[in-house]
Amino acid sequence: MITSRVGRGLIYAGETPLACTITVEQTAPMQLTVREGYFHSTGDRKRGVIPQKYTLVGDRVVNLVSDPVKPVAYDLDLVSDGTTTTVLVKNRVGAWEYKPLDPPWVKIHELLYEFVLPPECSNVDTIPMYLLVVRPGFPEGTGPKDWKQQTGSV
Repeated sequence: MITSRVGRGLIYAGETPLACTITVEQTAPMQLTVREGYFHSTGDRKRGVIPQKYTLVGDRVVNLVSDPVKPVAYDLDLVSDGTTTTVLVKNRVGAWEYKPLDPPWVKIHELLYEFVLPPECSNVDTIPMYLLVVRPGFPEGTGPKDWKQQTGSV
């Protein structure tokens, strides 16, 4: 079950150029497909908004594998080496942390936040997965003043 909610994938761009058209779909019982698109980041706020565009070219198929005994955690990140943008699929069985990225690769943003497959999982239909979704503007009932106060920009 791929979804988004505030605090878990759903964010608003506010007055920034933040945007994302990359989506993730379940395409088989144990398979996800990351659809090509772009991610516009906002850069470093301390020096002003520096938009950067990362383009994911082509779809990426992710085959999920469960363990017969232990839960398996997965995490999908958008990463770049400065030239190429791709999806990094991280998984771990029982470890506390994922292996760090090898230079020159850097994490741009999470696409699908960490989710856990129970032992012997054969279908992810009911597994909650939270996808990065960027909506333009502000949440309903809020505006620039609210956003600036929430982010400490005032």
